[in-house]
Amino acid sequence: MGGFDQEIDWCKERRAIAIGDLREFCTGARQFRNKVDITPVLEARATEDIKKFDTIIAALEKYNGEAR
Repeated sequence: MGGFDQEIDWCKERRAIAIGDLREFCTGARQFRNKVDITPVLEARATEDIKKFDTIIAALEKYNGEAR
């Protein structure tokens, strides 16, 4: 397995974690810090992370495919 394959796998794992977090928030899980509900911030961060990982994965897969 090449370096790009490992990087792609890592990005996919992180994306899956962000999706899992977002699912938890959508089912009513709440996160508090100092008695303040920070769930909306975490939801936005998870959504943004998913988009970023989608972009990174697509670029790595495209480059990896061209390099082969």
